[in-house]
Amino acid sequence: IGATAAGVPDAGVLHLGVPFDGSWRAALDGVERPARAGFGVTTAFDVPGPGVLEISYDRPVTRTLWLGVLAAIWLTLIAATLRTRGGTRAVHEPVLDLGPLPSVEEGPR
Repeated sequence: IGATAAGVPDAGVLHLGVPFDGSWRAALDGVERPARAGFGVTTAFDVPGPGVLEISYDRPVTRTLWLGVLAAIWLTLIAATLRTRGGTRAVHEPVLDLGPLPSVEEGPR
């Protein structure tokens, strides 16, 4: 994903409103800043001073592979459920024949 750059006036902490993910990158004047968990769940970067901060996201290749595998599984399952069988269908006989059901009009036995 493309990078976004912005001027930083002073030192502080940059909090991204996304769950912590080590694929986020931040570089202050070209120097990489390590990502950390902010507030326990969000992605945060410590900014030591003023400069130009560049933020980017490196999408891992494994994510794309997993999405491809999941898509293949879903397509296989959908194809298996929509598959039609040729020829005549077998008539299913009941496993247990309970006989005729009593009519509502007959009343209790």
